[in-house]
Amino acid sequence: MPAPSYVARPNIRRVMIPTTLKTLLLCIIFYVSVQLNLYLFVKYRVLATQPPVYISYAIASVLFLLLAIEVLNVYRKYTVIIYDFYPDRVELYGRKPATLQLASVSNVQLKRNLFDSFFKTGTLVFQPAFRIEHITEPEQVLAYAQGLIAQARGGGMRSY
Repeated sequence: MPAPSYVARPNIRRVMIPTTLKTLLLCIIFYVSVQLNLYLFVKYRVLATQPPVYISYAIASVLFLLLAIEVLNVYRKYTVIIYDFYPDRVELYGRKPATLQLASVSNVQLKRNLFDSFFKTGTLVFQPAFRIEHITEPEQVLAYAQGLIAQARGGGMRSY
C-alpha cells in the first residue's frame, strides 16, 4: 500500500480543555445543588441534623473521579484518530474507520468556533458527510484537500 501524501491528527489540547471545563462546570453545579438540597432538608426538618462533613467530601471525591474518567475517555478517543490523505481518498483511522473517495465530494468547507479560533484549529466538512475535526493549520489542509479533489475529478492539481 502506498504511503499517504499527508497525515493529520486532531489537536488534543483543543479537545481536552473545553471538555474538561464543561465537565468541571457540570460537577460544580451538581455539587452546589446537592448541598442546597441538604441545607433545605435540614431547614424544613426533613433531616433532623446537618449531615456529617465526610458526606460532602465523599460527594466531591465521586465527582472528581467522574471528571477524571471523562477526561481520560476523551483523551483515549482522540489520540487514536489519524486522517491519511491519498491522491484519491481520505482515510480515517480510529474507533470507527472510514474512507472518503475524493471524486464523490461536492464541496469542502472550513468551520470554526470560539475554541477553534483560540487554539488555531478548525474542522473541514466534506459534503455529503465527512468531517475532519480539530486539526491544526486548517487553511493549508483545506487548500491541499481542494487540490486533491480537483485532481481526483480529473482537473489536475491546482497551485495554491
